Amino acid sequence: MSFRSRSMSATRVRWQVTSLLLCHLCVGLNSGVAQECESAKLQSTISKMEQDLGSGQGPVRLHRVERLEESIFVPPTGDLGVDSPFHIYQVEQRRFVLADGKAVENVPAGSFSEYVALSSNGDHAYRFAGFPNSENDFRRLISDYHLPSPRGREQAQTRALYCAQVVFGIEPKEWILGEGEARMRVAEQFVDPSAANPFAEAERRWKNFRREYPRVNVVLKTDIGEDGTYLTHLPVFVAAVEGPHSPPEIRELKIQVKQDGSCHLLTDTSSQHK
Repeated sequence: MSFRSRSMSATRVRWQVTSLLLCHLCVGLNSGVAQECESAKLQSTISKMEQDLGSGQGPVRLHRVERLEESIFVPPTGDLGVDSPFHIYQVEQRRFVLADGKAVENVPAGSFSEYVALSSNGDHAYRFAGFPNSENDFRRLISDYHLPSPRGREQAQTRALYCAQVVFGIEPKEWILGEGEARMRVAEQFVDPSAANPFAEAERRWKNFRREYPRVNVVLKTDIGEDGTYLTHLPVFVAAVEGPHSPPEIRELKIQVKQDGSCHLLTDTSSQHK
């Protein structure tokens, strides 16, 4: 790390420490000051987590994804103006990094399938996909904020898909929700658009795959058990790494949604098992 980088980091830490000290002195004066204190504590927690993650993954930042909060937090009845008491973040590489004292664009700069949640005051942290014990931390989030449990098959399936991404790190681009989507994924991955007849080639590859692996499920479905839990079968597409002529692989994730709304990954079944 350059002298300038160390200097900037030290300055940021000193500012955060000063802000937190002022908060402790001023807390209780008025609600505006209290909100500023919570914001300062949250920013301090974010910076600390980014530094900890950066030691193993390079310069990263926590990018807040509000739609993931809105998908699971339900405001009290009749009070839609209530903000989520927790924030959900995705870990991303920083677009610009300091090198030899200069800002340099980090290419490629992308996102990781890693998610964390922080309480709005920065006091509590929950680590999900990409970290150990993600299921336990998600269960703790549900308990701490009294998040409602899914009611019925449709809500349970929605929760399972939420957990697939946030808790288990399986992004929506990998999901297969039906045979039409499975065909499209196979065509995108294995058929050359410049071929004489790409549609015929896509159909041929798909028929060969189904003939070889007839038992592979390519349809999203959710079953309900006698104990009141739900089991969602989520097919996911895995691109072949051996080469363009290798068969596609479709795995089936079985995600159990429990009565408290938490999730448990039961199995990961590969299409290579006939």
